[in-house]
Amino acid sequence: MWHWGERIMNEMDITRLGNPARPSGEAGRLMLERMNRSHEELTNWALGLVDIARDAEVLDIGCGGGATLLRLLARAAEGHITGVDYSEVAVKASLENAAEAVRNGRISVVEGSVEKLCFDSESFDLVTTFESLYFWPDPESNLKEVFRVTKRRGKLLIALNVHDTGALSPERLESIESYRMKVFTRSRLSSMLLAAGFRDIELHVMEDSTRIAARCTRP
Repeated sequence: MWHWGERIMNEMDITRLGNPARPSGEAGRLMLERMNRSHEELTNWALGLVDIARDAEVLDIGCGGGATLLRLLARAAEGHITGVDYSEVAVKASLENAAEAVRNGRISVVEGSVEKLCFDSESFDLVTTFESLYFWPDPESNLKEVFRVTKRRGKLLIALNVHDTGALSPERLESIESYRMKVFTRSRLSSMLLAAGFRDIELHVMEDSTRIAARCTRP
């Protein structure tokens, strides 16, 4: 249970009021704190699927509460990690949670949208996004923008807690609809990545779960 002033709220209330698509307000801040913990298993599993050079330039899209930025920095210990999020609350939370690394120049966090990333072309060795593709306004077009900022032979890693298996429960589908999430089949995810220009696409599904990770390369 969560204490918010004099109110005691459960996680469903916090998520509903905090807006997973674009966290806002005090509920959004609390939701990001929870997500920093609840996304750990998915994030570490997906990161285990990709080799990250110690000096890599990495971009995390939809950086949320900032925990993933620190997990990436632990793997690219001599590199630089950039987080981008279009939620002002998320940017603030990331800056606070990664404050020491920000001060040391190892992590940067900027406010911006995947629709038009504020980075030069071919800037990053690795681009990651965890639990955010559901909310991208135009995934097909947005993936082309991701392709633009990825270096040649650079990697993209996408991780999602749920994908369309064709057998999602009515309760799960109702929740997905209530948050206006886009969920993708494996074939749809693969075709979007191909259309954006990525190649060497690998899809990994965590055993006995709906979790999926896509790893691919910019030629």
